[in-house]
Amino acid sequence: MSYGHPCCRDFDEPAAALKYATIAAGDGIKVTLFATGKAVLESAATFRKLAEMPNVELGGHGWDSFCKPKVRTLLWSLSGSRHGPMWHQRLDVHRTVSAFRSVLDRRPISWRQHAFYTDEHSYSLLKEVGVRVVSDRVVSEHLAECAWASQAIEKMDSGLWSLPINIIPDHDSVEHGGLDQARMDMTVQRWRDAGGRENSSSMGRRAATILRKIFSRVQNIDILPWSGEIMYAEKGMRVLSASAWERSVMEQIEMQLLQSGFVTLLLHPVCMELLDGMAAFRRIMARCRQIETHFVSDVCMRPGSSAAKIGRSSKFGNTACEAHA
Repeated sequence: MSYGHPCCRDFDEPAAALKYATIAAGDGIKVTLFATGKAVLESAATFRKLAEMPNVELGGHGWDSFCKPKVRTLLWSLSGSRHGPMWHQRLDVHRTVSAFRSVLDRRPISWRQHAFYTDEHSYSLLKEVGVRVVSDRVVSEHLAECAWASQAIEKMDSGLWSLPINIIPDHDSVEHGGLDQARMDMTVQRWRDAGGRENSSSMGRRAATILRKIFSRVQNIDILPWSGEIMYAEKGMRVLSASAWERSVMEQIEMQLLQSGFVTLLLHPVCMELLDGMAAFRRIMARCRQIETHFVSDVCMRPGSSAAKIGRSSKFGNTACEAHA
């Protein structure tokens, strides 16, 4: 989800990701960086450096983080999905995989959707290109009451493994780069308006909402409940101060190790840099130094072990962040 402060629009996140990965390497921490195909192409030299680092896995994050909002809104209105019709979503997936292959000579095994946005076609399309693990479900403490908040690492009906994010994320939960509760409330209201959950302020929005509902029903589009559209618009988000957020992260790490046996951190390089020059990130990594960490793809690739066994191990930890343009 983008709340549009100017620092993020002009920020070189791939460069921040390199700094981020270097800090993690100093603590012996493995990280999975989810990158858009567009970012991989535009910052090829940086991503080649990242791919060479032994503590880094690069996963897919869609093509362009839903850039060109007017085009996306049109596709959403005419298909009932933010990804657009199935053929368009397949195109985005294949463009992303092609970028990985052309720049890095590999395809992504792990994937996280932008804003966790997933419809009923997403996972079958990802399986077509060889993706095996997705990490879209946010099940951290502040959303624990949600019906889909299963804490388990599980194999879905699509055949893909799902690794839940069970620690409070950073992007929309901590004050940084101009984000505060007032800005978040304003953004959530826009999402509600766009989804038709409140009276829209313009005839154009109301028309788009009506079209979206019609095409969604006609094409039987089912939006999975952890998608950002639902999570943000219906549940809302509480933005914490830097100190409160960091304290919550540390507490949840301890809680999840005891209760779930694993932790999955979602920490963006740009957010960590804007927050305090990655000082908080260094402290979190120092805590994770005590945990055996794995890449997201290890959920399905650990020799002689199932994902369920990994999830039960009190020594399993996972850190994940996103790098995109």
